Amino acid sequence: MSSAIISNDDEYYIRVLDKASTLARTHFQNGTELFQKKHYDEAIDILSQCLNQFQTERIVLDELDHDVFIQASSSNWKQVAALTDKSSLELAAKVLITRGLCFYNSTLSSSSSLSESAREMKFQKAIHDLNNVSQHYKLYKRLYFAENGYEYLLYKDWEALNLFLSSMKAYFLQGRCLQQMKERSPSRVVSNSDNSDLSSTLETAITCFSEAISMAKDLKQHLDIVANVNNCKATLEQFPQYFLNRGLCYNDIASYDLAISDFTTLISMTEKESSSSTHDKKQSQLLIAYHNRGYAHASERHYDEAIDDFTKAISCFNSLTENSFEKNQNFENYVQTLYQRARILQKYITDHIFECKSSKDEKLASKIVKYKKMACDDYDLVIKLNPTNTYPYRFNASQIFILVANSMEHFRPKQEIEESYLKAIPHLKECISQKPSFFKLYLDLARCLQKTNQNKNVDELVCLYDKSIQLMETEVEGKWISKTQKANIYFERGVLNNKLQDKTDQSISDFTKAISLNAEFTDAYFNRALIYYLKKKKFDLSLQDLRKVVEINPNDIEAYLEIVMISVELRKYEDVKKVLETILELDPDNVIALNYMEHLRNHTESKISNTSHSIREEHSFDQDIEAQKKKKGTSDKSLKNLFKRKDSSSREEKDPSEEHHQSSSNGKKLFVDPNFPPVKKSLLGTGNLADFELPAHIKNLDTGIVWLRPNEITGVTKPALFVDGHDYNDVMQGALGNCWVMSGFAIVANYPHLMKKIIVESKCNPSIGKYTFCFFKEGESKEVVIDDLIPCDALSRSYLFSCSRDPNELWVPLLEKAYAALYGNYYSLMGGHLKDSLVDLTGGIPFTCKVSSQNMEEIWNLVCSLPRPNTDLTRCKSIKLMGARSETSASDYTGIINFHAYSIIEAIELPTYLTNGKRVRLIKLKNPWANAMEWRGDWSDSSSLWTPELRKFVGNQFNTQDGIFFMSLEYFAVQWNLIEGVEIFNPSLWSQYITRGFFDSNIRSDNDWTADLLEETQFLIENPSENNRVIISLAQLDTRYDYDKKNTDSCIAIHLLQYDKPFAGRNSSRINKIQKKSILVQNEYMEEREVVIDKVLPAGTFVAIPHEYFTTNCADAECGSYTLRIISEKKMNIFELKP
Repeated sequence: MSSAIISNDDEYYIRVLDKASTLARTHFQNGTELFQKKHYDEAIDILSQCLNQFQTERIVLDELDHDVFIQASSSNWKQVAALTDKSSLELAAKVLITRGLCFYNSTLSSSSSLSESAREMKFQKAIHDLNNVSQHYKLYKRLYFAENGYEYLLYKDWEALNLFLSSMKAYFLQGRCLQQMKERSPSRVVSNSDNSDLSSTLETAITCFSEAISMAKDLKQHLDIVANVNNCKATLEQFPQYFLNRGLCYNDIASYDLAISDFTTLISMTEKESSSSTHDKKQSQLLIAYHNRGYAHASERHYDEAIDDFTKAISCFNSLTENSFEKNQNFENYVQTLYQRARILQKYITDHIFECKSSKDEKLASKIVKYKKMACDDYDLVIKLNPTNTYPYRFNASQIFILVANSMEHFRPKQEIEESYLKAIPHLKECISQKPSFFKLYLDLARCLQKTNQNKNVDELVCLYDKSIQLMETEVEGKWISKTQKANIYFERGVLNNKLQDKTDQSISDFTKAISLNAEFTDAYFNRALIYYLKKKKFDLSLQDLRKVVEINPNDIEAYLEIVMISVELRKYEDVKKVLETILELDPDNVIALNYMEHLRNHTESKISNTSHSIREEHSFDQDIEAQKKKKGTSDKSLKNLFKRKDSSSREEKDPSEEHHQSSSNGKKLFVDPNFPPVKKSLLGTGNLADFELPAHIKNLDTGIVWLRPNEITGVTKPALFVDGHDYNDVMQGALGNCWVMSGFAIVANYPHLMKKIIVESKCNPSIGKYTFCFFKEGESKEVVIDDLIPCDALSRSYLFSCSRDPNELWVPLLEKAYAALYGNYYSLMGGHLKDSLVDLTGGIPFTCKVSSQNMEEIWNLVCSLPRPNTDLTRCKSIKLMGARSETSASDYTGIINFHAYSIIEAIELPTYLTNGKRVRLIKLKNPWANAMEWRGDWSDSSSLWTPELRKFVGNQFNTQDGIFFMSLEYFAVQWNLIEGVEIFNPSLWSQYITRGFFDSNIRSDNDWTADLLEETQFLIENPSENNRVIISLAQLDTRYDYDKKNTDSCIAIHLLQYDKPFAGRNSSRINKIQKKSILVQNEYMEEREVVIDKVLPAGTFVAIPHEYFTTNCADAECGSYTLRIISEKKMNIFELKP
């Protein structure tokens, strides 16, 4: 008599098999043959029949006396093991993995003919089967290898080893299914497969790949003892793919350092492969690895490393055998790599061209010229290989030629510069033929023709400018152009119109328009002045413009000389003398001024013969810096779009008597919040039911969920806001993916001073179910009033979302409800960053710290700065509160959940007299799930390293079911990737400036970035003190507020500069030019809710500029509001300078 085990929703079943065992194996063999022939649907039917051989009715184990199906539980594993046949269990896993592969492969092979829902359903079926394989393996270990040292015995057991290998493959295939469930990403290369886009499914995929990698590493360490070494080695041939696919996932969620690590491992493994791998196969694998590592390097702005990787990938393709399968298969990958290398070469040029222009560094200039040739050659080759869609490649090539020539024309050979402009012209003409509505193409073509003297016909050049301006003012692209750029275009047309006999008035009009767009455009004032003087003979208007020039730029000698000439014609000799004296102060050796001063002394009149009245044909243009951009990291436990709510500041509390439909036991009417009523919309907003982690029996929100008062909830007998105070141990996360919120609650619960601010007990009235909470939003405190109707499971009448460990304690579910009300619904709390919840709870300034084994001392010093629980924060100058997140842990082995926010509770260093002289530093953390998912390694709750004396030293608080655990600093540095939190400043010891404003400009062009930056509001900071620590925080409008308008954070940054103009308080002039030497802090542009500068400043005057970054492809972007906070250790004066 034999038996087998089948899993169903994490329950395992045993069936005593007799003749059915033989039949099941026959079905499996037949199904496998069909699978190998790629008859997937037929194979699925046969394999399903095989699984049906294991199914019958359920009875309890004690009734097992004949051929029936029974349920196994954790209390009777040994009894179950005695009845179970190992080979039948192995067969069940083989059937499941084969059927899972059938679902997976059939989906890929028929993907084009399947609807999106059908495709996803098939992948889900594959994932279900593959997950069951892993569950069977875990059960098998529990049944037969539960004793210590089971790993050693497991590898020597034939059936166990086969199950191990099947489980490892199943984890990998689950990850692949999750990747395939999203559309292909155009930015990277994968082998023979689709790519995944940024999605919450990637979190699970990464966990699956991490499990497979961990198992493969263990297998490699035990190859000398395994039961079947050849089978193991064959399975490990796929090991490099595990790193490839996990690396791709990391790239998609912007964890680029982790992606680089995986691709580096992949490259190393591939290069060390045995000679059994063919040359072409190895080079194909390396091409993919180098390309994707190059993409990760490029995203981190490591451009030289990225270029090197893309070059190696191209070399790998070129080394493939001509017309081979691998070369044909990788052709599209090769084209993509060429394009990516060209794009990154272009980015390097853009980032360094203005540094080169200002420094005239020949070495850097030579490198840029080299990269220009490489990039444009790459674009030309891509055009040749992909002639159907050449516009983006031609446009990019033209922009490289123009940018390099424009920036280097004053210090590189003239022939080289003219050649760049010449090469841009055919690209621009072809682009115009493909996209005739883009104004910039006509503009760039006109400029190139002028630079190369290719078109002497001024009328034709003016026509190009006319077309460009017409499109700029009428087409959608035009709204992305800054005023400064528009001014430059009108200026250039004005110069050309001035050359035409009948276009004088049009020329004046163009310069006037340029001035209206840029009130400090000295070249436009100067040119208009000369036309008024020479062609219109309007001397007063000419003098007026010239005086404006020298007012803006008191060093403009040419303008002073023109004033002299006009004043002479008007016979205003006193004015002439004063202006000449000014010129000689600026330039004592100015020959023209000296000559004319001599004529004045001799009382003779003379024209200044050495001055030719010529207008300025080129406007001055300077730019020293380039925008630094950084992608946003993933949020904790969810990458879903966040659904928003109406602004809570508009929440009005109505007369409760109009709203109550219930009464308390004492006859008082119970309060019902009219702004957050107990209805479906308050739960879901515009979200989906499937995104909630609800119990399986809840299929409908209307019938499965009920809103209950505390005394109606199961287990609640004496409801109270607090039971025996409050601390981190109270918090238990529920069926909502909001660990970033719950971990924040656990952290602040340790500090009564903070809790008193958050929970406004003086405004709470439990007798009518009315509670008031306070959050920090947009630079100010915002109170939220709610009722005590709490969402519950209609079947069990128990808490659905968060609750306290003691069900009588209400502060946790009520605070969660208030936070949901702030944003409009519970669903809006899905996914986020712990630091953001801590800012909302405390009003602190956010910070992050990367975690690695290289900065353990920095980590230790940071976690040691945590204040002890119950610390009186009013006596502290500032405090830091924080939590941690992992992206790389293998959960099944470590117990650490990836993409999940944990609270850091405290840091403890054990006394050496209790550790045999060894230094042991421990960090205490809390998983908000508050269950058995805890760290399983050294110093975990059940670790043998704990002696009774050590347990007593740390407080004897050990419970393997509470989610609270210790781990050593060394393991912390390996298992975690990030610490994030807030620093809270004591308002009585720090000065604080808070203001709200709107971004005044969007970035419009990589070639004129600072012009747009300078259109923003500037904040002038007068700092009279040395060594003054200053924290500047810029927070954009929280995107959870209004999902319909904007569902992701914009790229924002703050820039801090030295102020080099005369200081006049609020009457000070705005800075109108940025030079590299004046920059103190140039922030990276980040897709974060809040960005921060933290710097110790010397005495002096500075300017802070907030900015929101958008590129020209953000067609639906809009300028948004922001909150700026400036906190300083010593008092400063701050003035707002509007544009």
